[in-house]
Amino acid sequence: MQLSPSSYQYKHKPKDDNEIQDALTAVVSKHPAIGFWQSYFRLRRKGYSCNHKRLYRVYIMLRLNMRSRVKRRLPQRIKVPLLIPETIN
Repeated sequence: MQLSPSSYQYKHKPKDDNEIQDALTAVVSKHPAIGFWQSYFRLRRKGYSCNHKRLYRVYIMLRLNMRSRVKRRLPQRIKVPLLIPETIN
């Protein structure tokens, strides 16, 4: 077979994100209004050196991107019938 030994002997390593998950939930629970990038930079300042793509994957997996926003509605308009002019101009 024409198969490289590196792909034949490949062993999948499970992703261990427990440390990042704990740190991310701690940051978001302390500051619930911050988004992804602010939480990413806060973790970087605390000393966690992780890729932003990896952190975003964990952020989505924990469903922290689902923020509930209150939709403000305009008051209901009172419908008034159109006025018919009595004369021209």
